[in-house]
Amino acid sequence: MSFLATTFAMGLAALLPFYLGEIANGCLIVSTTDSWLAISYVCVFPSLIAYLFFNRGVELLGSAPTALYLNIMPVIGAVLAYVLLAEPIRGFHFLGMGLIGVGILCASNEARDRIMRILA
Repeated sequence: MSFLATTFAMGLAALLPFYLGEIANGCLIVSTTDSWLAISYVCVFPSLIAYLFFNRGVELLGSAPTALYLNIMPVIGAVLAYVLLAEPIRGFHFLGMGLIGVGILCASNEARDRIMRILA
């Protein structure tokens, strides 16, 4: 949990000067129920829970296998944009998803061993 706290503290330190600059220029965010709900959602789900799951994955699998699956985030983002926002998925999306899948497959231990046996 200390790594997570350090990550959040560094993010706060990086964003605080911009926030203070906005306040100094008189640009205040209007506080509504909808804005607080949106901020709460972003704080809980994509930030806190995602980091906790990722850190748990590092504990269980180790850093290398876990880092391999970081590349899936754009795929998940594209699929969620399609499902939730009705964004179109174009050919370059499928190409990128395919390249990510092939990259993960090639970098995984079992697939790498299989490829090395074929090439040997």
